[in-house]
Amino acid sequence: IEIEFNDRKIDENSIIMYFDDNFVPKHAGKIKNGRVVSKWGKSGHLYAHDIWEIPISYGTNVKYYQVISDKEIVECFVEYAKSKDVVIP
Repeated sequence: IEIEFNDRKIDENSIIMYFDDNFVPKHAGKIKNGRVVSKWGKSGHLYAHDIWEIPISYGTNVKYYQVISDKEIVECFVEYAKSKDVVIP
């Protein structure tokens, strides 16, 4: 089992991604009230569950990601665009 944390604190808006043994993403959820909230299957129902209360097919490796601000999104996009020689007025 691999658990990867980024350099930011895991908080109520963190995203958790589940990966299989080949590190193919299989499932994702959002941390809310200390639990994972995610949709299982095609039913559309949301479930609040502990980190490992999932079907085994969702994988045994997890990584956490922090949601970034709108400002950070724009800054990252501009940096990427400039790296592709796009002229930003």
